[in-house]
Amino acid sequence: MSGTFDVNDRTTWDWRYEHPAEFPDEVGDYRLDMQSAGHFIQMQNGVAHRMPCPLGLIFNPTASPGPICDVPSNMTEEAIYDWAVSRGLVNNQR
Repeated sequence: MSGTFDVNDRTTWDWRYEHPAEFPDEVGDYRLDMQSAGHFIQMQNGVAHRMPCPLGLIFNPTASPGPICDVPSNMTEEAIYDWAVSRGLVNNQR
């Protein structure tokens, strides 16, 4: 964690894990990138691969079916933060 908390800056979130590969298995094979909304982590055979979303899209872990790269108007960083808190991935800093 660095600096003052800003919900729109994932580098300021108080992550409970050092790396997305450590997230609980129930999070799935597609995981939040800890630094960028425009990327996600895809797990393959226990190996984490950082993948980009197409330009202008963000990773939406709550889409159904999904997760998917989505338009930002469908999922805000605030909603993603709340989702991450509810899954125990970050400590609630609000």
